[in-house]
Amino acid sequence: MTENDRSRKDGRQQDSGRNRQVFNALAAALAIVCVASLAAVLLIKVAGGQPWVGLDWIAMIGLPLAFILLGTALLRAIARRRQL
Repeated sequence: MTENDRSRKDGRQQDSGRNRQVFNALAAALAIVCVASLAAVLLIKVAGGQPWVGLDWIAMIGLPLAFILLGTALLRAIARRRQL
């Protein structure tokens, strides 16, 4: 293997690692935003107010999406671990 081949392989692995981190961070951020939205709805209801309907929709759509994204990240990590 030449030096050029090694640098390409290392560069690809580095890009893949960065992409994985960004994907995981976005999935976690989505989950946090959705949980915060749900908490806001509950607090507003407890306070006797009428929450914006969009907060419900953020939680109803975002939480399953975040679950799927985090599950995908877990499966990708397992597949990567098996390759090592």
